Amino acid sequence: MNRKTEVGLLILLLFVALRASAQEGQALNVGLRAGFSSSIYSVEKLSIENHPIIDFTTKSEVSVHYATFLRVNMHRHYLQTEVAYSISRYSVLFPTSSWSDFTKPSDVSTISTKLTGIEVPIYYGYHIRQENVYGMSFFMGPKLSIVLPELSSHVFENFTQASIAETISRYNYSAVVGMGVNIGMLSFDVAFEAGLNNISRYFTTTDSKGNISTNDFIFDRRKNGISFSVGLMF
Repeated sequence: MNRKTEVGLLILLLFVALRASAQEGQALNVGLRAGFSSSIYSVEKLSIENHPIIDFTTKSEVSVHYATFLRVNMHRHYLQTEVAYSISRYSVLFPTSSWSDFTKPSDVSTISTKLTGIEVPIYYGYHIRQENVYGMSFFMGPKLSIVLPELSSHVFENFTQASIAETISRYNYSAVVGMGVNIGMLSFDVAFEAGLNNISRYFTTTDSKGNISTNDFIFDRRKNGISFSVGLMF
C-alpha cells in the first residue's frame, strides 16, 4: 500500500468517525444500501399434465437489490421503512420422463423464473448494543413485494407444448427477520425472508394444434430467501 492510499484511507476513517458523532442522538436517519440474496422457494405442488413431480432439484442464482430507507429512532427502538428495487432468479429442474412417456431417461425439463419488482417493508428494530460509533440491532416485520411483469420473465426448456406462459401474483407478502451492525455511517445487514402466499396464479399452455389450457401446469411455491447488504446511513 503506497503513501497516497494510506492517507486516503485515513481521511475516509476520520470522515466516518466525525459523521457518526454528528449522527448520535438523531431522531431521523436516511440511507442507501445495496446487496445480494439467494432465493429459496418452497415448492408446495408441482405437476405437469396431471403427473405429480416429486423428483425435482431447485437451483438458486445470485439475486440483487438496491434500496433507499428511512429510519425513525426512539432511543433503543426504531421503525424503518424502505423502497427497494430487486431482481431474483430461480430455477427448478426435473426428469422429463416423470411427466412424458416420449422422452429419453436423461432428458431434463427446466422452469426458470426471473422476478423484478419493488419491495416495501416496515421493520421494528431494537438496538442490542450502542457504544459510540458502534451498534448492533435486530429487526423484524412484514414486507410487500410488487412484481413488475414487463421486467420479469419465465423460460421453459424441454417441454412438448408449443407455448407456455405463467401469470404471477402481482402482490406478494412475506415476513422478515434480521440482524444489523453499524460502524459510524456504514451499515451491514443480514436478513431471512419467509413467503406468506403462493406467488403463482396460473399457467396458460398451447399445444401443437392450437388448443389452449390452464390446467396442464401447477407450480405452487412460496418465495423465501436470505440476503446480505451494505449501506450508508446519514
